[in-house]
Amino acid sequence: MTISLPDDPALLSNVGAVLRQRNDFSQAEACLNRALSLNLALAEAWNNRGQLHEDLGEFAAACTAYGNAYALKPQNKTIALSLAYARMRAGEWSNDPWLPAGAPPETAPFPGTWDLWEQGRDNYGTLPGIPIWQGEDLTGDRLLIAAEGGFGDYLWLSRYLPALDAMAAITYVAVPDSLVRLARQRFPMRGPRIIPLSELQTPPVGWGPASADFFDYQIPLLSILTRFLRDPSSVPPAALRTNLAPRRVLPGGFMEAGESPLRVGLCPCAQENGVSRPHRSIPALALLPLRDVPGVEWISLLPDKYTDWVRPMKWLKDPEEDTWDWESTAQVIERLDLVISVDTAVAHLAGSLRKATWLLLPLRSDWKYQLPGMYLDSDRGLETSLWYPGMRLFRQRHPTDWSGVIQEVCAELAKVALTVPV
Repeated sequence: MTISLPDDPALLSNVGAVLRQRNDFSQAEACLNRALSLNLALAEAWNNRGQLHEDLGEFAAACTAYGNAYALKPQNKTIALSLAYARMRAGEWSNDPWLPAGAPPETAPFPGTWDLWEQGRDNYGTLPGIPIWQGEDLTGDRLLIAAEGGFGDYLWLSRYLPALDAMAAITYVAVPDSLVRLARQRFPMRGPRIIPLSELQTPPVGWGPASADFFDYQIPLLSILTRFLRDPSSVPPAALRTNLAPRRVLPGGFMEAGESPLRVGLCPCAQENGVSRPHRSIPALALLPLRDVPGVEWISLLPDKYTDWVRPMKWLKDPEEDTWDWESTAQVIERLDLVISVDTAVAHLAGSLRKATWLLLPLRSDWKYQLPGMYLDSDRGLETSLWYPGMRLFRQRHPTDWSGVIQEVCAELAKVALTVPV
């Protein structure tokens, strides 16, 4: 179907953005190209064009489009964040000013990656009246790591807690309530001082941390990257505490669970609250080939029963109930041989527990998983993750089709299942 629209660049750009969100990529491209042919100086159209490039896995072209948008509107927070993400995905982690390739000589340098990142973010979790830590000496001070991001971000960035904990006299971490039990038991800190978000939002009368002068500094969780991340060699290993003793290693790096068949945890759906184009969950029918892999016992890492063949663990309750939390999920994961997940929070948890993990990535994945092929296990020819060297990545090749990923996983899983003694 062809859409007939007036030659209004702003309208065409907006329609293109909506079509992109509906996965109508060819029509979106036509609208955005038309908008730019009418007005090359429309920053929003360049930003929308970059979003479309990313949806299609065209990451270099996306970065160019975002650079064009930023040159036109350098104060726009959305555009700054888009450009920051594109550079972070490509591993451009320096905070030195830079110029896009081919920029005219008179072009003013762009801010460094982390300055763009800070410009584009809103620090929703910070508390009023407490200064943001910018690298000052923290000797004798109380530091609050303010809530920000999704569940997986707390697990992923917990690796930086030992460094922050050593700098300050006392370090506090604000976390969502469902992470409290896990954080208190597993975060790598001196007697972890964990503050539930519910207490920050509605503090008890007389509760010390509720007063603005209790903390000397605060840092939003994701700003830890701004302070610490500069190159791959500076990334500390995952550091969550584990509760089970290591088991025997099977071929392929898997841990023998002491029983057969292979026990595999599966999380095929992801929370996508606020996402303009949901794309990280796998339709139930697309998962069916996994059921036919011999020698596998499937354990659900979802609180809901999405398919009747994925058996939920009895102790994994609905997350709306008070009895479910991330520590429950960690205890399930520790008793598995392998975790397969499209949800990055579950993958961060499994990876941080040093569990063998296969992460199923959409074509447009989060910047943390960088560009395809950037991290390869040369011995096995497999794509891995900078953050979790034992994690294996399986990438989508088309933005709306998971069949290739599932076929690849089935083939590899069948090889692993054959190595488990019966």
